[in-house]
Amino acid sequence: MQDKFATMTRDEAAAKLRAAGTAYGFVNGVADFADHPARRRIDVETETGLASIVAPPTIRDGAAPHLGAVPAIGQHSAKIRAEFA
Repeated sequence: MQDKFATMTRDEAAAKLRAAGTAYGFVNGVADFADHPARRRIDVETETGLASIVAPPTIRDGAAPHLGAVPAIGQHSAKIRAEFA
């Protein structure tokens, strides 16, 4: 099997595996990891300004979900205590 893959480019191998419905992945270098689409970034509001975080992996209807502001420390403490009291 490896003799067959050794003659293909990465894109050719991916196309064949995808067409066969076979799960696959590639070993990436650090530069590949830095540019990987799973590392999309999104800005979220915090009490000290915007923070850039790794975006959630889900995409629905072509868009990532909207994330609300990060709660301030203690912002929901009273509600949580009331819920579990």
